[in-house]
Formats: sequence, C-alpha cells, structure tokens
Amino acid sequence: MIAIPTQHRCEIEWNEAFNEVAINGDLLEGMEGIKKAYTDNPVTHWYSYDCFQVNAYNTIFKGMSKLF
Repeated sequence: MIAIPTQHRCEIEWNEAFNEVAINGDLLEGMEGIKKAYTDNPVTHWYSYDCFQVNAYNTIFKGMSKLF
C-alpha cells in the first residue's frame, strides 16, 4: 500500500479502481507504474499526482492481498 494522508483517503469500488489503475487491461503493469512513481520521489509526486489514483491503487492492493 502507499501511505496517503487521512484527509485524502476515500473508498473506491473495485471496478472503478481497476479501470483507473490498469494500463491496457494490465493491472500489474499499472500498479508497478504507480508504485514506482511514489517510491522514486514520494514528496514531489504527492502534490503533482492524482490522489484518486493512489486510492485506487490501495483498493486493488487490499483486494489482492486476500488472495495470498
């Protein structure tokens, strides 16, 4: 999961999160891209990146963690 300030957290439905995160239908590729953007420079990206996308990432992450 990506840490996100409380005031920017929101619940997103799985299908909406999938559509936001997946790149050409590839969920893993989309998740890796978002994670890389935040691990490379989290402070800069927090202000320039869409917090909806981070919430979508976290929704997918939480959903997939149930598989393992």
